Amino acid sequence: MKKTKKIAIYSIISLTVLFGLFFILRGPILSWYIDKKIKQFNIEYSAQLKLGKHEFVGLSGIKISDLSLKEKSNDTLLTIKDCYVKVNIFKSIFGGVNIGNIELNQPQFSFISDSTHNNYNFLLKNKKTKEDTIHQKNYAEYFNSIISKVFDKLPSTFDIKNLKVLFSVNKYKIQLSSDNFSMLNEKFNALFLVEEDSLKEQLELTGSYDKEDKTGDFNLKSIGNDTLFIPYIKHKYQLTVGFSELTGSMNTYNKTNDNSEITGVFSSKNFICHHWRISPDNIEISKVKLNYSLLFGEKSITLDSTSIVEFNKLKFRLFSEYINDTSKKIKFFIPKLSFKADDFFSSLPKGLFSTLEGIKTSGDLSFFFNFDLDLAQIDSLKFKSELAANDLKINSMGRVNFKYVNDTFTYNAYDKGVLIRKIIIGPSNPNYRSLAEIPDILKYSVINSEDGWFFGHRGFLPDAIRESLIADIKVRRFVRGGSTISMQLVKNLFLNRNKNISRKVEEMLITWLIENNRWISKERMIEIYLNIIEWGPGIYGANEAAKFYFDKDVSKLTLAESIYLASIIPRPKLFKYSFDETGMLKEYIVNYYQRMADKMLKKEYISQSQYDELKTEVTIKGPAKYLLRTDSLKPDSIVFIKNY
Repeated sequence: MKKTKKIAIYSIISLTVLFGLFFILRGPILSWYIDKKIKQFNIEYSAQLKLGKHEFVGLSGIKISDLSLKEKSNDTLLTIKDCYVKVNIFKSIFGGVNIGNIELNQPQFSFISDSTHNNYNFLLKNKKTKEDTIHQKNYAEYFNSIISKVFDKLPSTFDIKNLKVLFSVNKYKIQLSSDNFSMLNEKFNALFLVEEDSLKEQLELTGSYDKEDKTGDFNLKSIGNDTLFIPYIKHKYQLTVGFSELTGSMNTYNKTNDNSEITGVFSSKNFICHHWRISPDNIEISKVKLNYSLLFGEKSITLDSTSIVEFNKLKFRLFSEYINDTSKKIKFFIPKLSFKADDFFSSLPKGLFSTLEGIKTSGDLSFFFNFDLDLAQIDSLKFKSELAANDLKINSMGRVNFKYVNDTFTYNAYDKGVLIRKIIIGPSNPNYRSLAEIPDILKYSVINSEDGWFFGHRGFLPDAIRESLIADIKVRRFVRGGSTISMQLVKNLFLNRNKNISRKVEEMLITWLIENNRWISKERMIEIYLNIIEWGPGIYGANEAAKFYFDKDVSKLTLAESIYLASIIPRPKLFKYSFDETGMLKEYIVNYYQRMADKMLKKEYISQSQYDELKTEVTIKGPAKYLLRTDSLKPDSIVFIKNY
């Protein structure tokens, strides 16, 4: 018993002595440790990290003054006048960092870059080993590592006074500042002033997190203005993005050896977006919300099908997956859902479907979407999108009554956005021809060339859209549109000439409405089409084309002449390159003739005798003969013909 007491006493004395020695020597220990870490950092990153005075405050606080960080021979990245950190010094010495709270006074970040260099990239140049590279391909491990690093290093309390962050890109400057950015008991709040050129915005950021459970949430909103616009991206990408409020949360975090899962919510109020490639007008969405369940596997990242998207009045489930294994695979899937038709049309983003604004409907709609792509086998793309109606009634057309084209109307012909002519589509136009006055051989030549299943589809050819997507993905740009005659008419009659995403989506929706409600008959569609399509420089409609090329009325066209006219519709101004030096059609036109004739015979558009008598030669007799050229076309100019 006495021996035990002696051991306890000696232990207490020893610990007291050690603690006393550490307390006496902690200043030199701190200096040694900090100098060691600074030296390691500066060597590893070719940097100049400097500290002014550093000393212990109390038992576990460290105060540092005049901190600065920069790459050698570059602009200063960071300065801090005063910094106070409460830290477990013993754990730090042996490899870990446990920060209790942080106080920063006048921290200033300056991110400066131009076309040749920047002052922050040196922090990203830390060499990664082969093992690190392999490790990062395991998405679950990589994500878990990031989550752990972020939450483990977050302090329970911090207070930042007079914060300034400057972004200077090719002398274009944005500054963010805050008088006080504080966190207490894992809850944070701050008011920020954002200055971009002459624009000034105030925003409020609030939120909280739990270090142990690894969860958190935030709320970002504008103060004083209706909309908070995200800085810089308009200058960099000509993209305007704004909102009145943005919220997000990470509600749960589960980790196993092979995967990890997070769930939460992201939402935006009064979202605004504008880019000329998307729409000529601002796109406005009053409410967007995503309840997500995100899964990280060894080789995959998945948005689980339990995830729900709320879009104005619409709500639907969404599944998405990216797999990076032996090949890269991308999937998007929206299971079939039903909703009120009026909820659908009233939820369409303002500015994205301007022609349909104000439309009133009753009845129900259903929708299904599936996109499944293996980038190693692009031709195996699976694509299906289906919008179906049940007792759909259009109570009010909205801005445009699409039925007006069933009577005489004026068509505005544009070329590269410039109005070229106003063409009356009706008997008062001497070049107008009713469908009965246009020979079947021209009608079927055009249909067979542009849209072989025109009389059988409801506005769309899913296989054609799929093939167009495959072609676009292969070259990573839009090269084929997959448009039917119905879609081409909608584009030319009802929509602007801007080549952007919104026009294409609106074109498809209007086509669906017209075809499913039978507002315009197929016969009237092809009649209008043959009277308005461009067939050469300033040449519109079949009768003008017949006169321009063959100096005759359209009713007098031969089969060979009809096929020739159909061949130049995709690129009418390139007709001049159709002939060689001897006046004969070039080889690719001859091949086109043969394919078209074979298809027309198979569909019984022409008889066997017409097929047998067809000669792949025409003589240009009209004004077009003075524009013919015999030099070669560029290869990419004849692809449109080879694709048929």
